[in-house]
Amino acid sequence: MQIAKARAEAEARKREARSIPFNGRKLDPEEVDWQALAAELAANLSKKMLTTPLGARARLLPAKQRSDRPGRPGSSGRPGSPPPRSPSQKTEMIGRLGELAVYQWLRDRLPKQNIDAARLSENAFPFTGREGSDSLGYDFQVTFRNQLWQIEVKASLGDPCSFELGETEVRAVWTQHLQRRGEPHPRVPNLRLAAPRRPL
Repeated sequence: MQIAKARAEAEARKREARSIPFNGRKLDPEEVDWQALAAELAANLSKKMLTTPLGARARLLPAKQRSDRPGRPGSSGRPGSPPPRSPSQKTEMIGRLGELAVYQWLRDRLPKQNIDAARLSENAFPFTGREGSDSLGYDFQVTFRNQLWQIEVKASLGDPCSFELGETEVRAVWTQHLQRRGEPHPRVPNLRLAAPRRPL
């Protein structure tokens, strides 16, 4: 009896840790119906978000100087262990919701383009049936003003006004930075799910 109760409580804590708030309720990534959730998200996106011009810049915090030596000017935070990370199911769900929001935004901004074909990440598979890749360094590739744009989506529950780039994302940014004028331009929409930020 006590063992069953302890297991139930442990599972409830795990469910709470991996779940996210959405539209007035908690969503468990292990139980979500993604097709229904995508439709609900599309119906609840704000007009302000959907009408944000492609290329508008987000308000981000200035970059901080970093130092490997604790206590030196410019070092970030106190030395010690990093803050605890969220469960992978939670971060993956936030990322997928962010991509769904950007998908709807791109459909609104670029109605003549096939945005389903422009979805290149692994998160697109449940909706397109096509295998994607997260090793490209970007999630969407569209044409805008006669240029090829590669868009990486960053999403969060709060509003940190900052985000981290992984190795493949940094490589994609630098590769395109070195390209000649007229080549793809990397863009990183920075979203918070409650009220999406404008894209960078």
